[in-house]
Amino acid sequence: MPPAQWLWAAASTLPIRPAGPPDPDDEIIARYAEPERPAWMHANFAGHAPVAELGGTDSYATRLFDYEHTGRDQVAWVISRLRADPAARSAAITTFQPHTDTSYIPCVSLLGFWLPGGALELIVKSAHVYETERSYLLGVLADSAATAGSGQRSERDQTGR
Repeated sequence: MPPAQWLWAAASTLPIRPAGPPDPDDEIIARYAEPERPAWMHANFAGHAPVAELGGTDSYATRLFDYEHTGRDQVAWVISRLRADPAARSAAITTFQPHTDTSYIPCVSLLGFWLPGGALELIVKSAHVYETERSYLLGVLADSAATAGSGQRSERDQTGR
């Protein structure tokens, strides 16, 4: 069974009801998507071939289902983790592969899963820093530089603000 189908089948045994793949007839997709984009995204998330348009980097399917070509299926691990402990707050996986990601950093870098009240929630962290976060990031870096070597954490680092 292909990885994407396996994910839907495995997830359906949890108290999770995945929405399934995007509907190509969806009004927003039909209106705004470039015609070739849904097929390209499907290949990136369901196929294990290197992504030529991104310099031959690994696809998201490889990153999720065969992390760093080690056979480590991170999605299966998340499912197993949540089955074993539905209250777990540590079911997170990364798409960043530090040994091979030398010229490309994946946009989606961290996926966190949890089941508050029995319904799956997904937290997606992006490797991109947007203008709204720029000043905060610069503040964290400035605070870190000011406290570097002191053994103290900056107030901003401690509070997350």
